[in-house]
Amino acid sequence: MNQNELYAAITVSSVAVLIAVAALVCAIVASMPRRHLVIIASAVFVVIEIILLLMPLAPLLDGVGFVLAILGVAIAVVGGGPAVVAVLDLATRGSVQDGTHGGIMVAAQPAGRPAGNDADAGPASRERDAGAAASTGAAVSNATAEGARDAGVERDTPGEQGITVRAAEQTRQPVEVLRGGATIGYLERVAVAASLLAGYPEGLAVVVAIKGVGRFTELSEPETRERFIIGTFASLVWACAGAAIALLAR
Repeated sequence: MNQNELYAAITVSSVAVLIAVAALVCAIVASMPRRHLVIIASAVFVVIEIILLLMPLAPLLDGVGFVLAILGVAIAVVGGGPAVVAVLDLATRGSVQDGTHGGIMVAAQPAGRPAGNDADAGPASRERDAGAAASTGAAVSNATAEGARDAGVERDTPGEQGITVRAAEQTRQPVEVLRGGATIGYLERVAVAASLLAGYPEGLAVVVAIKGVGRFTELSEPETRERFIIGTFASLVWACAGAAIALLAR
């Protein structure tokens, strides 16, 4: 290697390392509370790094490929969390409330009623629900009227009764599902990066299958299914991008 080639290799290696470090720093900053949008800058640096490594430039110096591989894996693992949060915020527009244990809050299902979408129920089921609600409402109204007459007090107006019923219906507290999602995401991206670096891309299917089986019982609500699918794909795409840096630098 002559002097010009050496200078070119030093330049390319230095720029590649600096871009990778910038991407990792942005990913770490984005992992802080309410800083997840910084992941956009990290994504830009990741794209630039991949393009740089794909271009037919001077070869990297000895040892730089190993450093870039470590940085690529770190970017894949650390940056996936804020990337998922940013994508989910864009998809749900902030309509899904986060839980305290890394999950999301969804409305609890009424007792004795299976979870699912009301639109999936047939006409007969909806008619039975409507009849039961009407019967219950009539019984409550009659009991309230009789109690009021016996006690010698004035009965509530229909509007006040409606407010009381709605308040009773809202006593169901939301429950947290998909708990531990952040921790599972880190493990998922580590497994994805390791599978790609080991030359075993089929490992991605294994990771998705294990995650789907483990979360199957929690996917009854539309909000849960939406977050699970979008979050999983965003995490996998980010992990593959970070692993691509490591693969191209070898």
